[in-house]
Amino acid sequence: MPVIHITRSKAELIDGEMGTNIISPKVHRVTFPRLYLTASDDDGPSGPSRKDEHIEKVQTNKFAERTIIRPLLSQRQGIAAAYMGWAGAKMSKFIGGPVGMHFGPWLIVLAINVMANVLILLAPPFFVAPDRPAHIAVAQIPILFVLGTKNNILSYMLGRSYEKLNFVHRTVGRLLFVCATQHVVGQFIKYSTHGVLGQAMRVPWVQAGLAAWIGLILVTFASVGIIRIKFYDFFLNSHMIGIFVFMVAIHFHMLAVVAPYTLSGLAFYLIDLVFRACKMRIRPATICAIDDQMTLIAVRDIDDGWKAGQHVWIRILQGDRSWESHPFTIANAPASHTLDSGNSQRHPSRGLLLYARVAGNFTRALNIEARQGSGIQTNVIVDGPYGGLGAGTVEPADYRNVILVAGGGGASFTIALLEDLISRSLEQKAHTKVVDFIWIVKEYAHLNWYMSTIKRAILAANSSAISLRVCLYVTQLETAPNGKLDRPLPPLPSQSVSDPEDFSTMDILFKRPDVPTLVSEAISYAALAGQSSAGGGGVLISACGPVSMTRDVQLATRRISIKDRRLAGGVSLHTE
Repeated sequence: MPVIHITRSKAELIDGEMGTNIISPKVHRVTFPRLYLTASDDDGPSGPSRKDEHIEKVQTNKFAERTIIRPLLSQRQGIAAAYMGWAGAKMSKFIGGPVGMHFGPWLIVLAINVMANVLILLAPPFFVAPDRPAHIAVAQIPILFVLGTKNNILSYMLGRSYEKLNFVHRTVGRLLFVCATQHVVGQFIKYSTHGVLGQAMRVPWVQAGLAAWIGLILVTFASVGIIRIKFYDFFLNSHMIGIFVFMVAIHFHMLAVVAPYTLSGLAFYLIDLVFRACKMRIRPATICAIDDQMTLIAVRDIDDGWKAGQHVWIRILQGDRSWESHPFTIANAPASHTLDSGNSQRHPSRGLLLYARVAGNFTRALNIEARQGSGIQTNVIVDGPYGGLGAGTVEPADYRNVILVAGGGGASFTIALLEDLISRSLEQKAHTKVVDFIWIVKEYAHLNWYMSTIKRAILAANSSAISLRVCLYVTQLETAPNGKLDRPLPPLPSQSVSDPEDFSTMDILFKRPDVPTLVSEAISYAALAGQSSAGGGGVLISACGPVSMTRDVQLATRRISIKDRRLAGGVSLHTE
Protein backbone atom coordinates (compact mmCIF):
# COMPACT_ATOMS: atom_id res chain seq x y z
CA MET A 1 0.00 0.00 0.00
CA PRO A 2 1.45 3.46 -0.93
CA VAL A 3 2.89 5.48 1.92
CA ILE A 4 3.26 9.19 2.51
CA HIS A 5 6.34 10.26 4.50
CA ILE A 6 5.87 13.41 6.53
CA THR A 7 8.64 15.00 8.60
CA ARG A 8 7.37 16.59 11.80
CA SER A 9 9.52 18.17 14.50
CA LYS A 10 8.90 17.50 18.15
CA ALA A 11 8.41 20.16 20.80
CA GLU A 12 10.70 20.87 23.69
CA LEU A 13 10.94 18.25 26.44
CA ILE A 14 12.82 20.46 28.86
CA ASP A 15 12.30 24.19 29.29
CA GLY A 16 14.90 26.89 28.89
CA GLU A 17 15.83 27.09 32.56
CA MET A 18 17.11 23.50 32.52
CA GLY A 19 18.58 23.66 29.04
CA THR A 20 16.77 23.30 25.74
CA ASN A 21 16.49 19.74 24.45
CA ILE A 22 14.76 19.28 21.10
CA ILE A 23 14.06 15.82 19.70
CA SER A 24 15.45 15.65 16.18
CA PRO A 25 12.83 15.42 13.43
CA LYS A 26 11.38 11.95 12.98
CA VAL A 27 9.76 10.45 9.91
CA HIS A 28 6.10 9.59 10.55
CA ARG A 29 4.62 7.05 8.22
CA VAL A 30 0.94 7.56 7.45
CA THR A 31 -0.92 5.12 5.25
CA PHE A 32 -2.95 6.70 2.44
CA PRO A 33 -4.20 4.93 -0.72
CA ARG A 34 -3.40 6.02 -4.26
CA LEU A 35 -0.77 8.53 -3.21
CA TYR A 36 2.99 8.53 -2.94
CA LEU A 37 4.53 11.74 -1.65
CA THR A 38 7.92 12.14 -0.02
CA ALA A 39 8.65 15.12 2.15
CA SER A 40 11.64 13.60 3.95
CA ASP A 41 15.31 13.64 3.10
CA ASP A 42 15.45 9.92 2.37
CA ASP A 43 14.64 9.63 -1.35
CA GLY A 44 16.58 6.48 -2.05
CA PRO A 45 19.89 6.11 -3.86
CA SER A 46 18.64 7.46 -7.16
CA GLY A 47 16.60 10.33 -5.75
CA PRO A 48 12.98 11.18 -6.51
CA SER A 49 11.57 11.11 -10.03
CA ARG A 50 10.33 14.24 -11.78
CA LYS A 51 6.75 13.08 -11.26
CA ASP A 52 7.37 12.70 -7.56
CA GLU A 53 9.08 16.10 -7.46
CA HIS A 54 6.07 17.70 -9.15
CA ILE A 55 3.63 16.00 -6.76
CA GLU A 56 5.78 17.04 -3.81
CA LYS A 57 5.93 20.66 -4.96
CA VAL A 58 2.18 20.93 -5.58
CA GLN A 59 1.20 19.21 -2.33
CA THR A 60 3.77 21.17 -0.31
CA ASN A 61 2.40 24.46 -1.64
CA LYS A 62 -1.16 23.40 -0.80
CA PHE A 63 -0.08 22.24 2.65
CA ALA A 64 1.67 25.58 3.27
CA GLU A 65 -1.42 27.44 2.12
CA ARG A 66 -3.61 25.38 4.43
CA THR A 67 -1.39 25.58 7.52
CA ILE A 68 0.24 29.05 7.19
CA ILE A 69 -1.40 31.42 4.69
CA ARG A 70 -5.06 30.57 5.35
CA PRO A 71 -4.85 30.93 9.17
CA LEU A 72 -3.26 34.40 8.70
CA LEU A 73 -5.98 35.49 6.29
CA SER A 74 -8.73 34.20 8.59
CA GLN A 75 -7.24 35.56 11.80
CA ARG A 76 -9.99 38.12 12.23
CA GLN A 77 -12.58 35.47 11.54
CA GLY A 78 -11.01 33.30 14.25
CA ILE A 79 -11.12 36.16 16.76
CA ALA A 80 -14.76 36.85 15.86
CA ALA A 81 -15.60 33.17 16.30
CA ALA A 82 -13.90 33.18 19.68
CA TYR A 83 -15.99 36.16 20.83
CA MET A 84 -19.15 34.49 19.49
CA GLY A 85 -18.26 31.36 21.43
CA TRP A 86 -17.76 33.42 24.59
CA ALA A 87 -21.09 35.20 24.09
CA GLY A 88 -22.81 31.85 23.47
CA ALA A 89 -21.39 30.48 26.70
CA LYS A 90 -22.72 33.45 28.66
CA MET A 91 -26.16 33.21 27.05
CA SER A 92 -26.31 29.46 27.62
CA LYS A 93 -25.83 29.96 31.36
CA PHE A 94 -28.77 32.39 31.36
CA ILE A 95 -31.18 30.38 29.22
CA GLY A 96 -30.24 26.93 30.45
CA GLY A 97 -28.52 25.24 27.50
CA PRO A 98 -25.09 23.63 27.65
CA VAL A 99 -21.91 25.59 26.98
CA GLY A 100 -20.77 25.44 23.38
CA MET A 101 -23.83 23.73 21.96
CA HIS A 102 -24.65 23.98 18.29
CA PHE A 103 -27.45 25.78 16.44
CA GLY A 104 -29.96 22.91 16.70
CA PRO A 105 -30.05 22.73 20.52
CA TRP A 106 -30.06 26.53 20.73
CA LEU A 107 -33.10 26.58 18.46
CA ILE A 108 -34.90 24.12 20.71
CA VAL A 109 -34.20 26.16 23.85
CA LEU A 110 -35.24 29.39 22.11
CA ALA A 111 -38.47 27.85 20.78
CA ILE A 112 -39.44 26.57 24.25
CA ASN A 113 -38.90 29.96 25.90
CA VAL A 114 -40.60 31.97 23.14
CA MET A 115 -43.67 29.71 23.08
CA ALA A 116 -44.06 29.89 26.85
CA ASN A 117 -43.80 33.68 26.89
CA VAL A 118 -46.33 34.06 24.07
CA LEU A 119 -48.85 31.81 25.83
CA ILE A 120 -48.41 33.62 29.16
CA LEU A 121 -49.00 37.06 27.61
CA LEU A 122 -52.27 36.06 25.94
CA ALA A 123 -55.55 37.45 27.32
CA PRO A 124 -57.05 37.61 29.91
CA PRO A 125 -54.84 40.08 31.85
CA PHE A 126 -52.22 38.34 33.98
CA PHE A 127 -53.07 39.81 37.41
CA VAL A 128 -56.81 39.30 36.88
CA ALA A 129 -56.57 35.59 36.09
CA PRO A 130 -53.03 34.27 36.87
CA ASP A 131 -53.99 30.65 36.20
CA ARG A 132 -52.54 30.59 32.66
CA PRO A 133 -48.91 30.20 33.86
CA ALA A 134 -50.09 27.38 36.14
CA HIS A 135 -51.60 25.49 33.22
CA ILE A 136 -48.39 25.97 31.22
CA ALA A 137 -46.38 24.72 34.20
CA VAL A 138 -48.30 21.48 34.77
CA ALA A 139 -48.26 20.79 31.02
CA GLN A 140 -44.46 20.48 31.30
CA ILE A 141 -44.63 17.57 33.79
CA PRO A 142 -44.85 14.72 31.21
CA ILE A 143 -42.06 16.29 29.13
CA LEU A 144 -39.96 16.70 32.25
CA PHE A 145 -40.32 13.03 33.17
CA VAL A 146 -39.67 11.80 29.63
CA LEU A 147 -36.44 13.77 29.37
CA GLY A 148 -35.38 12.80 32.89
CA THR A 149 -35.45 9.04 32.27
CA LYS A 150 -32.63 6.97 30.83
CA ASN A 151 -34.86 4.90 28.54
CA ASN A 152 -37.12 7.26 26.64
CA ILE A 153 -38.64 7.28 23.21
CA LEU A 154 -37.03 10.59 22.22
CA SER A 155 -33.51 9.14 22.58
CA TYR A 156 -34.33 6.32 20.19
CA MET A 157 -36.09 8.63 17.72
CA LEU A 158 -33.37 11.30 17.66
CA GLY A 159 -30.35 9.01 18.00
CA ARG A 160 -29.19 10.98 21.04
CA SER A 161 -28.50 9.50 24.44
CA TYR A 162 -30.46 10.71 27.45
CA GLU A 163 -27.54 12.79 28.80
CA LYS A 164 -27.34 14.65 25.47
CA LEU A 165 -30.98 15.68 25.88
CA ASN A 166 -30.55 16.65 29.51
CA PHE A 167 -30.20 20.33 28.62
CA VAL A 168 -33.83 20.26 27.39
CA HIS A 169 -34.80 18.59 30.68
CA ARG A 170 -33.16 21.43 32.60
CA THR A 171 -34.72 24.07 30.35
CA VAL A 172 -38.22 22.62 30.79
CA GLY A 173 -37.67 22.32 34.55
CA ARG A 174 -36.68 25.97 34.86
CA LEU A 175 -39.63 26.96 32.68
CA LEU A 176 -41.94 25.03 35.01
CA PHE A 177 -40.45 26.84 38.03
CA VAL A 178 -40.76 30.28 36.41
CA CYS A 179 -44.39 29.67 35.41
CA ALA A 180 -45.24 28.33 38.87
CA THR A 181 -43.61 31.38 40.46
CA GLN A 182 -45.61 33.70 38.21
CA HIS A 183 -48.77 31.87 39.26
CA VAL A 184 -47.94 32.19 42.96
CA VAL A 185 -47.00 35.87 42.69
CA GLY A 186 -50.11 36.59 40.63
CA GLN A 187 -52.36 34.90 43.17
CA PHE A 188 -50.71 36.80 46.05
CA ILE A 189 -51.35 40.10 44.24
CA LYS A 190 -54.90 39.09 43.36
CA TYR A 191 -55.78 38.08 46.95
CA SER A 192 -54.06 41.13 48.41
CA THR A 193 -55.94 43.46 46.08
CA HIS A 194 -59.24 42.01 47.24
CA GLY A 195 -58.17 41.98 50.88
CA VAL A 196 -58.60 38.22 51.37
CA LEU A 197 -54.93 37.12 51.55
CA GLY A 198 -55.17 35.99 55.20
CA GLN A 199 -58.27 33.93 54.58
CA ALA A 200 -56.79 32.34 51.45
CA MET A 201 -53.66 31.25 53.32
CA ARG A 202 -55.82 29.14 55.65
CA VAL A 203 -57.42 27.19 52.80
CA PRO A 204 -55.92 23.65 52.54
CA TRP A 205 -55.63 23.57 48.74
CA VAL A 206 -53.82 26.93 48.76
CA GLN A 207 -51.41 25.59 51.39
CA ALA A 208 -50.83 22.52 49.21
CA GLY A 209 -50.00 24.80 46.28
CA LEU A 210 -47.41 26.65 48.39
CA ALA A 211 -45.90 23.32 49.46
CA ALA A 212 -45.59 22.26 45.81
CA TRP A 213 -43.91 25.58 45.01
CA ILE A 214 -41.42 25.12 47.89
CA GLY A 215 -40.58 21.67 46.49
CA LEU A 216 -39.82 23.31 43.13
CA ILE A 217 -37.61 25.91 44.82
CA LEU A 218 -35.56 23.12 46.42
CA VAL A 219 -35.16 21.27 43.10
CA THR A 220 -34.28 24.41 41.14
CA PHE A 221 -31.73 25.65 43.68
CA ALA A 222 -29.99 22.27 43.87
CA SER A 223 -29.90 22.06 40.06
CA VAL A 224 -27.74 25.15 39.62
CA GLY A 225 -24.64 24.10 37.67
CA ILE A 226 -21.97 24.78 40.28
CA ILE A 227 -24.01 23.11 43.06
CA ARG A 228 -24.84 20.12 40.87
CA ILE A 229 -21.17 19.57 40.02
CA LYS A 230 -19.50 20.37 43.34
CA PHE A 231 -22.15 18.86 45.63
CA TYR A 232 -23.64 16.04 43.60
CA ASP A 233 -24.95 14.11 46.61
CA PHE A 234 -26.84 17.18 47.83
CA PHE A 235 -28.22 17.74 44.34
CA LEU A 236 -29.38 14.15 44.02
CA ASN A 237 -31.06 14.00 47.44
CA SER A 238 -32.67 17.43 47.02
CA HIS A 239 -33.92 16.43 43.58
CA MET A 240 -35.63 13.32 44.90
CA ILE A 241 -37.14 15.02 47.97
CA GLY A 242 -38.26 18.10 46.05
CA ILE A 243 -39.92 16.13 43.24
CA PHE A 244 -41.72 13.89 45.78
CA VAL A 245 -43.05 16.92 47.70
CA PHE A 246 -44.12 18.62 44.47
CA MET A 247 -45.92 15.60 43.04
CA VAL A 248 -47.83 14.88 46.25
CA ALA A 249 -48.71 18.50 47.04
CA ILE A 250 -49.83 19.36 43.51
CA HIS A 251 -52.48 16.62 43.69
CA PHE A 252 -53.95 18.15 46.84
CA HIS A 253 -53.78 21.58 45.23
CA MET A 254 -55.89 20.91 42.11
CA LEU A 255 -56.39 17.20 41.45
CA ALA A 256 -58.86 17.46 38.56
CA VAL A 257 -56.53 19.74 36.55
CA VAL A 258 -53.15 18.13 37.18
CA ALA A 259 -54.07 14.43 37.28
CA PRO A 260 -53.75 13.77 33.50
CA TYR A 261 -50.30 15.36 33.44
CA THR A 262 -48.88 13.88 36.63
CA LEU A 263 -50.20 10.37 35.95
CA SER A 264 -48.76 10.37 32.44
CA GLY A 265 -45.41 11.56 33.84
CA LEU A 266 -45.41 8.78 36.44
CA ALA A 267 -46.27 6.27 33.71
CA PHE A 268 -43.15 7.29 31.76
CA TYR A 269 -41.09 6.93 34.93
CA LEU A 270 -42.45 3.44 35.66
CA ILE A 271 -41.71 2.33 32.10
CA ASP A 272 -38.15 3.51 32.56
CA LEU A 273 -37.85 1.56 35.82
CA VAL A 274 -39.00 -1.60 34.05
CA PHE A 275 -36.40 -1.19 31.29
CA ARG A 276 -33.69 -0.43 33.84
CA ALA A 277 -34.61 -3.53 35.85
CA CYS A 278 -34.17 -5.62 32.72
CA LYS A 279 -30.67 -4.19 32.25
CA MET A 280 -29.56 -4.57 35.87
CA ARG A 281 -27.16 -7.35 36.87
CA ILE A 282 -25.45 -8.24 40.13
CA ARG A 283 -21.85 -9.29 39.53
CA PRO A 284 -18.66 -9.79 41.58
CA ALA A 285 -16.05 -7.07 41.25
CA THR A 286 -12.50 -6.29 42.31
CA ILE A 287 -11.72 -2.71 43.26
CA CYS A 288 -8.09 -1.61 43.49
CA ALA A 289 -6.36 1.78 43.64
CA ILE A 290 -3.90 2.59 40.86
CA ASP A 291 -2.73 5.67 42.79
CA ASP A 292 -4.28 8.30 45.02
CA GLN A 293 -6.18 9.78 42.05
CA MET A 294 -7.52 6.76 40.16
CA THR A 295 -9.37 3.59 41.14
CA LEU A 296 -9.97 0.58 38.90
CA ILE A 297 -13.26 -1.33 39.17
CA ALA A 298 -13.03 -4.69 37.39
CA VAL A 299 -16.47 -6.30 37.09
CA ARG A 300 -16.30 -10.00 36.32
CA ASP A 301 -18.70 -12.27 34.41
CA ILE A 302 -19.70 -9.53 31.94
CA ASP A 303 -17.96 -9.99 28.60
CA ASP A 304 -20.33 -8.44 26.07
CA GLY A 305 -23.53 -6.48 25.66
CA TRP A 306 -22.13 -2.97 25.26
CA LYS A 307 -20.43 -0.82 22.63
CA ALA A 308 -17.23 1.16 22.97
CA GLY A 309 -17.95 4.60 24.41
CA GLN A 310 -20.97 3.64 26.49
CA HIS A 311 -21.29 3.96 30.26
CA VAL A 312 -22.99 2.14 33.12
CA TRP A 313 -24.33 3.10 36.52
CA ILE A 314 -22.65 1.25 39.40
CA ARG A 315 -23.98 0.59 42.88
CA ILE A 316 -21.36 -0.97 45.21
CA LEU A 317 -23.02 -3.31 47.71
CA GLN A 318 -20.65 -2.60 50.57
CA GLY A 319 -20.35 0.02 53.25
CA ASP A 320 -22.66 2.90 54.08
CA ARG A 321 -22.85 4.13 50.46
CA SER A 322 -24.45 1.02 48.99
CA TRP A 323 -27.58 3.03 48.21
CA GLU A 324 -25.66 5.41 45.90
CA SER A 325 -25.50 4.88 42.15
CA HIS A 326 -22.85 6.60 40.03
CA PRO A 327 -22.06 6.59 36.27
CA PHE A 328 -18.71 5.38 34.93
CA THR A 329 -17.51 5.08 31.35
CA ILE A 330 -16.63 1.55 30.21
CA ALA A 331 -12.90 1.69 29.50
CA ASN A 332 -12.61 -1.41 27.34
CA ALA A 333 -14.28 -2.84 24.27
CA PRO A 334 -16.46 -5.99 24.48
CA ALA A 335 -14.69 -9.35 24.51
CA SER A 336 -15.58 -9.85 20.85
CA HIS A 337 -13.68 -6.67 19.90
CA THR A 338 -10.66 -6.53 22.19
CA LEU A 339 -7.05 -6.30 21.08
CA ASP A 340 -6.69 -10.03 21.84
CA SER A 341 -9.85 -11.15 20.02
CA GLY A 342 -7.97 -11.76 16.79
CA ASN A 343 -5.15 -13.77 18.38
CA SER A 344 -5.00 -17.53 18.15
CA GLN A 345 -4.16 -17.71 21.84
CA ARG A 346 -7.09 -16.09 23.58
CA HIS A 347 -6.43 -14.36 26.85
CA PRO A 348 -8.82 -14.60 29.79
CA SER A 349 -11.63 -12.07 29.58
CA ARG A 350 -11.06 -8.89 31.55
CA GLY A 351 -14.78 -8.38 32.10
CA LEU A 352 -15.98 -4.81 32.47
CA LEU A 353 -13.26 -2.25 33.30
CA LEU A 354 -14.24 1.04 34.93
CA TYR A 355 -11.84 3.79 35.98
CA ALA A 356 -13.06 6.05 38.80
CA ARG A 357 -11.17 9.35 38.96
CA VAL A 358 -11.20 10.95 42.41
CA ALA A 359 -13.59 13.85 41.93
CA GLY A 360 -16.07 13.77 44.83
CA ASN A 361 -16.91 12.24 48.17
CA PHE A 362 -17.88 8.84 46.75
CA THR A 363 -14.83 8.31 44.53
CA ARG A 364 -12.50 9.71 47.21
CA ALA A 365 -13.83 7.35 49.87
CA LEU A 366 -13.65 4.45 47.41
CA ASN A 367 -10.01 5.22 46.61
CA ILE A 368 -9.02 5.52 50.27
CA GLU A 369 -10.67 2.22 51.15
CA ALA A 370 -9.06 0.46 48.17
CA ARG A 371 -5.59 1.72 49.17
CA GLN A 372 -5.88 0.41 52.72
CA GLY A 373 -5.45 -3.22 51.69
CA SER A 374 -4.81 -5.32 48.64
CA GLY A 375 -8.11 -4.29 47.13
CA ILE A 376 -11.82 -4.79 47.71
CA GLN A 377 -13.74 -7.91 46.76
CA THR A 378 -17.45 -7.17 46.64
CA ASN A 379 -20.62 -7.37 44.57
CA VAL A 380 -21.90 -4.52 42.45
CA ILE A 381 -25.17 -3.73 40.69
CA VAL A 382 -24.55 -2.80 37.06
CA ASP A 383 -27.24 -0.70 35.38
CA GLY A 384 -26.74 -0.17 31.67
CA PRO A 385 -25.23 0.28 29.22
CA TYR A 386 -26.30 3.75 28.15
CA GLY A 387 -25.00 6.51 25.90
CA GLY A 388 -22.28 6.08 23.35
CA LEU A 389 -21.83 7.66 19.94
CA GLY A 390 -25.27 8.47 18.61
CA ALA A 391 -26.84 6.56 21.51
CA GLY A 392 -25.01 3.45 20.29
CA THR A 393 -26.12 3.84 16.65
CA VAL A 394 -22.87 5.34 15.23
CA GLU A 395 -19.96 3.03 14.35
CA PRO A 396 -16.53 4.73 14.49
CA ALA A 397 -15.14 1.98 12.23
CA ASP A 398 -17.23 3.39 9.37
CA TYR A 399 -15.01 6.50 9.22
CA ARG A 400 -11.71 6.61 7.37
CA ASN A 401 -10.05 9.04 9.79
CA VAL A 402 -10.72 9.13 13.53
CA ILE A 403 -9.40 11.80 15.90
CA LEU A 404 -9.61 10.91 19.61
CA VAL A 405 -8.91 13.70 22.11
CA ALA A 406 -9.00 13.11 25.87
CA GLY A 407 -8.09 15.02 28.98
CA GLY A 408 -7.23 13.29 32.25
CA GLY A 409 -9.69 10.56 33.18
CA GLY A 410 -11.65 11.23 29.99
CA ALA A 411 -9.31 8.77 28.28
CA SER A 412 -11.59 5.98 29.52
CA PHE A 413 -13.92 6.96 26.69
CA THR A 414 -11.32 7.25 23.93
CA ILE A 415 -9.28 4.21 25.02
CA ALA A 416 -12.33 1.97 24.50
CA LEU A 417 -12.91 3.48 21.04
CA LEU A 418 -9.25 2.97 20.13
CA GLU A 419 -9.33 -0.67 21.22
CA ASP A 420 -12.53 -1.30 19.28
CA LEU A 421 -11.18 0.33 16.10
CA ILE A 422 -7.93 -1.65 16.05
CA SER A 423 -9.72 -4.90 16.84
CA ARG A 424 -12.20 -4.41 13.99
CA SER A 425 -9.33 -3.52 11.67
CA LEU A 426 -7.55 -6.76 12.57
CA GLU A 427 -10.78 -8.58 11.73
CA GLN A 428 -10.99 -6.61 8.45
CA LYS A 429 -14.32 -5.13 9.52
CA ALA A 430 -13.25 -1.47 9.64
CA HIS A 431 -12.86 1.24 7.01
CA THR A 432 -10.61 3.27 9.30
CA LYS A 433 -7.09 3.95 8.01
CA VAL A 434 -5.75 6.73 10.25
CA VAL A 435 -6.29 7.25 13.99
CA ASP A 436 -4.92 10.23 15.94
CA PHE A 437 -4.97 9.56 19.69
CA ILE A 438 -4.31 12.66 21.81
CA TRP A 439 -4.23 12.40 25.61
CA ILE A 440 -3.56 15.35 27.91
CA VAL A 441 -2.69 14.84 31.58
CA LYS A 442 -1.56 17.18 34.32
CA GLU A 443 0.98 14.99 36.10
CA TYR A 444 3.59 12.69 34.66
CA ALA A 445 2.52 9.76 36.86
CA HIS A 446 -0.99 9.84 35.37
CA LEU A 447 0.37 8.24 32.20
CA ASN A 448 0.40 4.94 34.09
CA TRP A 449 -3.41 4.87 34.19
CA TYR A 450 -3.83 3.61 30.64
CA MET A 451 -0.26 3.09 29.45
CA SER A 452 -0.49 -0.70 29.30
CA THR A 453 -3.51 -0.49 27.00
CA ILE A 454 -1.85 2.16 24.82
CA LYS A 455 1.25 -0.01 24.47
CA ARG A 456 -0.86 -3.01 23.44
CA ALA A 457 -2.79 -0.82 20.99
CA ILE A 458 0.43 0.35 19.31
CA LEU A 459 1.72 -3.19 18.93
CA ALA A 460 -1.65 -4.43 17.62
CA ALA A 461 -2.01 -1.49 15.21
CA ASN A 462 1.23 -2.47 13.48
CA SER A 463 -0.49 -5.69 12.38
CA SER A 464 -3.59 -3.88 11.16
CA ALA A 465 -4.38 -1.48 8.32
CA ILE A 466 -4.56 1.45 10.74
CA SER A 467 -1.87 4.11 10.98
CA LEU A 468 -1.92 5.07 14.65
CA ARG A 469 -0.41 8.33 15.87
CA VAL A 470 -0.31 8.69 19.67
CA CYS A 471 0.53 12.05 21.26
CA LEU A 472 0.70 12.20 25.06
CA TYR A 473 0.95 15.64 26.66
CA VAL A 474 2.05 16.33 30.25
CA THR A 475 1.14 19.90 31.20
CA GLN A 476 2.91 19.99 34.59
CA LEU A 477 6.52 18.83 34.34
CA GLU A 478 7.67 17.47 37.71
CA THR A 479 11.35 18.08 38.30
CA ALA A 480 13.83 17.40 41.06
CA PRO A 481 16.30 20.08 42.29
CA ASN A 482 18.89 18.82 39.80
CA GLY A 483 16.49 19.38 36.91
CA LYS A 484 15.80 15.74 36.18
CA LEU A 485 12.52 13.88 36.21
CA ASP A 486 11.44 12.56 39.59
CA ARG A 487 10.28 9.19 38.26
CA PRO A 488 11.30 7.05 35.35
CA LEU A 489 9.05 6.70 32.33
CA PRO A 490 6.35 4.03 32.46
CA PRO A 491 7.26 0.77 30.69
CA LEU A 492 7.19 1.66 27.00
CA PRO A 493 8.86 0.40 23.85
CA SER A 494 10.67 3.78 23.81
CA GLN A 495 9.97 7.40 24.60
CA SER A 496 9.32 8.17 20.94
CA VAL A 497 8.14 5.16 18.97
CA SER A 498 8.75 5.49 15.26
CA ASP A 499 10.08 2.26 13.77
CA PRO A 500 10.72 2.59 10.01
CA GLU A 501 8.93 -0.70 9.48
CA ASP A 502 5.86 0.26 11.53
CA PHE A 503 3.04 2.65 10.78
CA SER A 504 2.37 3.55 14.45
CA THR A 505 4.05 6.38 16.32
CA MET A 506 3.96 7.68 19.87
CA ASP A 507 5.34 10.92 21.31
CA ILE A 508 5.43 12.14 24.90
CA LEU A 509 5.56 15.94 25.03
CA PHE A 510 5.95 18.05 28.16
CA LYS A 511 3.93 21.11 27.23
CA ARG A 512 0.39 22.43 27.08
CA PRO A 513 -0.96 21.49 23.66
CA ASP A 514 -2.74 23.74 21.23
CA VAL A 515 -5.80 21.53 20.77
CA PRO A 516 -7.40 23.51 17.90
CA THR A 517 -4.12 23.35 15.96
CA LEU A 518 -3.81 19.60 16.52
CA VAL A 519 -7.36 19.01 15.28
CA SER A 520 -6.88 21.31 12.29
CA GLU A 521 -3.65 19.55 11.39
CA ALA A 522 -5.31 16.13 11.47
CA ILE A 523 -8.17 17.44 9.32
CA SER A 524 -5.61 18.80 6.84
CA TYR A 525 -4.09 15.32 6.50
CA ALA A 526 -7.54 13.85 5.96
CA ALA A 527 -8.35 16.47 3.32
CA LEU A 528 -5.02 15.83 1.62
CA ALA A 529 -5.79 12.11 1.46
CA GLY A 530 -9.28 12.79 0.14
CA GLN A 531 -7.94 15.14 -2.52
CA SER A 532 -5.44 12.53 -3.70
CA SER A 533 -7.98 9.71 -3.99
CA ALA A 534 -11.55 9.29 -5.14
CA GLY A 535 -12.70 11.17 -2.05
CA GLY A 536 -12.41 11.09 1.71
CA GLY A 537 -14.06 8.47 3.82
CA GLY A 538 -15.20 10.87 6.50
CA VAL A 539 -13.63 12.11 9.73
CA LEU A 540 -14.90 11.39 13.22
CA ILE A 541 -13.72 13.71 16.00
CA SER A 542 -14.45 12.42 19.49
CA ALA A 543 -13.42 14.30 22.63
CA CYS A 544 -13.89 13.62 26.32
CA GLY A 545 -12.50 15.69 29.16
CA PRO A 546 -12.71 19.12 30.80
CA VAL A 547 -15.17 21.67 29.43
CA SER A 548 -12.38 23.97 28.26
CA MET A 549 -10.80 21.19 26.21
CA THR A 550 -14.03 20.04 24.58
CA ARG A 551 -14.86 23.68 23.84
CA ASP A 552 -11.52 24.01 22.01
CA VAL A 553 -12.34 20.90 19.97
CA GLN A 554 -15.77 22.28 19.11
CA LEU A 555 -14.27 25.62 18.08
CA ALA A 556 -11.67 23.90 15.90
CA THR A 557 -14.39 21.82 14.25
CA ARG A 558 -16.45 24.90 13.45
CA ARG A 559 -13.45 26.56 11.80
CA ILE A 560 -12.95 23.72 9.30
CA SER A 561 -13.48 25.12 5.83
CA ILE A 562 -16.20 23.78 3.56
CA LYS A 563 -13.55 22.69 1.08
CA ASP A 564 -11.67 20.62 3.65
CA ARG A 565 -14.92 19.10 4.87
CA ARG A 566 -15.79 18.07 1.33
CA LEU A 567 -12.35 16.66 0.58
CA ALA A 568 -12.30 14.73 3.84
CA GLY A 569 -15.71 13.22 3.12
CA GLY A 570 -17.51 15.06 5.91
CA VAL A 571 -16.71 15.72 9.57
CA SER A 572 -18.68 14.39 12.56
CA LEU A 573 -18.15 15.58 16.14
CA HIS A 574 -18.98 13.82 19.40
CA THR A 575 -18.07 15.25 22.80
CA GLU A 576 -18.54 13.93 26.30
